[in-house]
Order: sequence, then structure tokens, then C-alpha cells
Amino acid sequence: MPPKGSKMSPAHRAAIRRALNRPEVRQKRSESGKVAWSDPELLAQQRKRMEGQWKDPAYRQRRHAGMLKVAADPKECKRKSKRSKQNWARKSPEERAVWVKNLTTENRARAARGNRPADWDEKPIEWRIIGTELLSQENYMSNAELGRRLDASRILTCPYGEDWKSALSKSRPAITLVSNVRTWVNRPGKIPTEKKVVNPLGSKIAAQSSLF
Repeated sequence: MPPKGSKMSPAHRAAIRRALNRPEVRQKRSESGKVAWSDPELLAQQRKRMEGQWKDPAYRQRRHAGMLKVAADPKECKRKSKRSKQNWARKSPEERAVWVKNLTTENRARAARGNRPADWDEKPIEWRIIGTELLSQENYMSNAELGRRLDASRILTCPYGEDWKSALSKSRPAITLVSNVRTWVNRPGKIPTEKKVVNPLGSKIAAQSSLF
């Protein structure tokens, strides 16, 4: 290894890459890392060291500039894309399903957090749970779909009936609660369209007038 603080030579980097291309070396490196990071004392020391580094504005700027430089490198982007595809191919169908589910949940939670009202923490927990579901998508969400989501999450027990889906179709208190939450998070329900009233005598009168 080169002395601490000195730059690594291209030849040294190439030697490390060749070594890491060997499966047995990668396996040994992974196992030693797991053993080292299982030590709580070592983990605390590393966390403390990293926190101290990130408090330095110059260090943060260097790391940020380095990440931007790597992200702009076409070769690096191609390498990351290839590695991601390899990692995805190694996953079992069950692991892929869990990954997609976690990603969907994370994206929904991130979208909901960005649109929360200013008094979010002041409202009751049931308001926030219902509000999170309504904010999880930009387009209109019906009460039936909201009820299905609340029942599927199993986080909030419905106090107005057997389940949320049925309660939101016939229970006035449940519908009123959701209506108030919709107003609060600015996710209104659909405005009912006006039905045109057809005069049943209109066609009859028109038919009679056509005879004259």
C-alpha cells in the first residue's frame, strides 16, 4: 500500500482491479468487512470519523465535486448500468417483488411528504394516515380506492364498520371524515356532473309538429 496521504499510481490501481476481478478475493474481502463491521466499537469509531469529516465544508465540496464528475463520465455511467443489470439478474423473483414494493412505498412516501400541509403534526394520527394515502398520487383517488388502500395497509382500523371500503360507501361519519381530510390536504373528491333533464313530451310534440 502507498504511504498515507500519497496518491495511488495507475499501476497500483490496475493491480487492485485485477485482484478484485478474482471471485475468491472478492469473497474474502466481503467476509473480512462483515467481521470488522460487526464490532460495535469499530462501527462507532468509523461513524464518529465520518461525521467529523462531513462537518468540514471543504471536504463536503470535494466529495460533491467528485460525485458530479463521476456522474458526468459516460464510461462510469455505462459501468454502473452494467453492474445494476447484473445485480438485478442475480435476484430471485421473490427478491425482485420485494424490491419493487419497497421502491413504490418509498416513492409514495416521498411524494406525500413533499405536499404535506404546514399543520401536519398538529392533526390526529388518523387524519395523517388518510392524508398520506391521498397525497401518494397526483391524480384523483376515489373513496373506494382509498378504502382499499387503507384496508390493505392494515395501519388504521376502521371504527365506522367492518372495513374502510364498505364504510366509505354507506357510513356518513366515515365519508365526512374523509371529506374533511380531502379539504385539508387539497385532494378534493370528484364534483358530480349535472344530469340533463329530458322532457318526455318533447319528442312527442316534435313528432306532432312535423305533421303540419
